Order: sequence, then structure tokens, then C-alpha cells
Amino acid sequence: MAQFVIVLTDLADTRHKTLPQIPAPEAEVHVLLLLVPAQPKDALLTIGKPLSGPEQFELRRRQVQQSMPWAVAAPYFARHLAGLFRRESKALLAR
Repeated sequence: MAQFVIVLTDLADTRHKTLPQIPAPEAEVHVLLLLVPAQPKDALLTIGKPLSGPEQFELRRRQVQQSMPWAVAAPYFARHLAGLFRRESKALLAR
């Protein structure tokens, strides 16, 4: 049975400066990461500079794409979340 997971995060709580490679789940699990901007002090600690919200999103989106290409990253204010899961499924089928 398919599982759908939504994670709301700023990715600033990680102890890693860059995300490690995370292997795809063996079961049918679909992950949607909704990214929120980190507080300025947290961004400074984890990124090294005080990036704006849109700059943080682009950086984190690229990091997620490299670390776990099987997951989808979207801004926290994204709508129609079910459509984002469908987009992810189509991308996986194309591989």
C-alpha cells in the first residue's frame, strides 16, 4: 500500500552543512518536503550567510534534488499538494 508523507521543515536543524545521500525507500513511499525559510540566525549557522527566503528555498531545493531525487521539494505555501505527489510519481516512472 502506498504511503504519502509531508514534511514541513526549514532544513536548518540538520547537523549536516550539506545533506547526505539518502537512498530511496524500498516500499512505495512518496515524500513531499514543504520548505519554510529559516530564521536569520539559523540560516547563518547552517548555510553560512543570511539568505533571503527565496534564496534559501532555491538552495534547499537543489540540496534535496541532489540528496534524495525521489522526493519533491516545494515552498511551504504551495497549493494542490496532491498534484505535487502525482508529478513525483510521473518523474519516477520516466526513469
